[in-house]
Amino acid sequence: MRLVGKNVERLAEELAELRPAPETVVTIGVFDGVHLGHQRVVRRTVERARETGRAPVGITFYPHPLQVHQPEAAPKLIIPFAERVRLLESLGLVRVIPMAYSPELARLSAAEYLGLLVEALGMRELVVGPDFTVGRNREGTVPVLARLGPELGFALTVVELVALEARVSSSAIRALISAGDVEQAAVLLGRPVTLWGRVVAGEGRGRELGFPTANLSTDPEVLLPADGVYAAWAEVRTVRYPAAVSIGVRPTFGPGPRLVEAYLLDFAGNLYGENVKLELIKRLRPELAFSAAAALIEQMRRDVEQVRKLLTERVTDDGSTGPNPSA
Repeated sequence: MRLVGKNVERLAEELAELRPAPETVVTIGVFDGVHLGHQRVVRRTVERARETGRAPVGITFYPHPLQVHQPEAAPKLIIPFAERVRLLESLGLVRVIPMAYSPELARLSAAEYLGLLVEALGMRELVVGPDFTVGRNREGTVPVLARLGPELGFALTVVELVALEARVSSSAIRALISAGDVEQAAVLLGRPVTLWGRVVAGEGRGRELGFPTANLSTDPEVLLPADGVYAAWAEVRTVRYPAAVSIGVRPTFGPGPRLVEAYLLDFAGNLYGENVKLELIKRLRPELAFSAAAALIEQMRRDVEQVRKLLTERVTDDGSTGPNPSA
């Protein structure tokens, strides 16, 4: 995916090339996770564009700004960058602009940066959340933007978040995922915590134990949940299967590299090379070291039974049945 703004001197030219209409309504942010608060801001952007006859545009930054300012404190991402762009587009933005976050971009003042958007992107309205900041040293707070708007030629809409949305943040979601609380993280995201990966060859340990698992190579930039066993839905070629997912170092056989392994219930076939999507529904237990393989096998049987029971109950609740093509 091509990032705009790698050369700040060409930013205006690149924005002009991507301008989808003479006048636009713009929202700006990192948007990692595209959580409930982000969704509300983006939907308001789309509404304001519809009301004013303009085109709704989103700008999202990569890498995370902390990678530039404090690399040692930069967080892992909640979702891959390409998935972030896809989700933003799915909310109704006609153009999502992936913008390179760099020291050069960070040195622009709020007035300089927003002036570029007005001139090159046709921004006539900016839609932000109440804690939004932009520009050098985060100088462009909401009160500052309210003063800059009339000078530069854009209106400002501040979206007030209500109830649950006001407590949502990407940092809070990362903390929940790191603790293995994928259920509460899903509440704040508005969808399940999800991992994506390609199935690669492993040691064949699961097959030896009677539970052949798919060993997933995941994006190293994306945060993995706490080690343990999870009930999940696995999607392969648009078909969904209940799955028991293990994340960890397999301590029963001696600590090794951290792995994501999925045992797909009711699946028969070869998964090597396939892209698999895992929606993590509930953490069943932490990772454990067993004294012998037999004890591990017995626990895996219990894990699979628990996964089937849990996901069957949830399928019954929402009226769907069995493995099915995903929406």
